[in-house]
Formats: sequence, C-alpha cells, structure tokens
Amino acid sequence: MIAAMLMLDLKSDLERILHDYAAAEAKTGEVKEPKVYEWKLPFKNPKNPQVLDQLDFPYIVLSVARGVDTADDSTVEIELAFGVHKEAELLDDGLYHPTGYYDILALMEHVRVSLQRQRVVNGKFELIKPYEWEIPDAQPMPLWVGWAKTKWQVGHVISETEGEFLHG
Repeated sequence: MIAAMLMLDLKSDLERILHDYAAAEAKTGEVKEPKVYEWKLPFKNPKNPQVLDQLDFPYIVLSVARGVDTADDSTVEIELAFGVHKEAELLDDGLYHPTGYYDILALMEHVRVSLQRQRVVNGKFELIKPYEWEIPDAQPMPLWVGWAKTKWQVGHVISETEGEFLHG
C-alpha cells in the first residue's frame, strides 16, 4: 500500500508542479497543461469517434516499477513516461526540422528540477539520487517521448518480533 500511496501523492504533486506549465498540442495549436496519469494512458472508446481523434499529449504517466527492502531501509522506484506532440517546423533553409526534441526536453527538465528542489513528497517520501532520464534517439515523430526513473525512500517495515528472543 505504501507504493500506491507514493504514486498517488507524486501524481498530485506533479499536477501542482505542472499547473502553470503549458505545452502546445501541435495538432490543434491549443496550449494545454500536461495531464498526469497512473500506470497507462487511458483507453479510448472505439464507439466514440470524437474521442478517437483527440490526442493525449502532452502527458506524464507514472508507474511503480519495483521496490527494495533491506535490513536498514525501504525504497520504491517509480518510472515516469513523458510525451508531447510537435510537428516538424519549416525553417529558413526550406527544410523541415524535428524541433520536438526541445519540447520533450523542456517538459522533462521542468519536472526534474521541481522534484529535486523539493526532494520530499507529502512530507513522507524522499527522492534519492540518482535521478535517471533519457530521450531515446528513435522517436515516433511527430510524437516525442522520454522517460525518467526515480527512487524514493519510503517507510521501513519493522518486524513485530524485532528485539525478542525466539526459541523453539
């Protein structure tokens, strides 16, 4: 349950962080705040053609990846998937340039810097370095994606028998 609480608290925190962040949705030109989702992007109803044409970009998807309990502490890794939509731009040289790399990088940097400034989510979960991120070279243009891996210190479970001498 701790990992689920962390993910929900992180989602809420990212929504706050992104409240004043705007990214252009290239298909409509509309400027939108990135939406934050848990686990996966929402599935679209194939019976509703209006929804099928809508893009989910920009977005961040959070998913719990793994947890580790050692004798001294407990950690949970949460992966963040980022996505923006940006058509190639026609520049002065007459060529189309894939400038979406800058849009995905800007969104990822905004989140990275914000999380590292505050370091603690909801007074309970502390971000542990390293904060890893990547923008893969292969991109599904005009969609631009990246990911980050975060690691969080969470509450350590204490055994009910700790300190007691057990004998048979």
